[in-house]
Amino acid sequence: MAGYEWSYIIVGDKDCIKGSKDLDLPEKSTQKNTGISADEIFTISGKNKGVANIHFTQQRSWEKKAEPVNERKVKVTIE
Repeated sequence: MAGYEWSYIIVGDKDCIKGSKDLDLPEKSTQKNTGISADEIFTISGKNKGVANIHFTQQRSWEKKAEPVNERKVKVTIE
């Protein structure tokens, strides 16, 4: 699905976790892999005790008013 990206927001105790996103791009561009999507890698790390929810959505960044084509919610508890 061309142009779609995952993003996330943290809801709840934002001080208990830290999130980051990286792209896993091919090391070398070739004619065979031209136009392929990069894997999106999210790393969530615990910082302090608490409970937070992470809401992931997948949509095109330039389609501001469009509904996400996919979404996931994850509850994280740090003890």
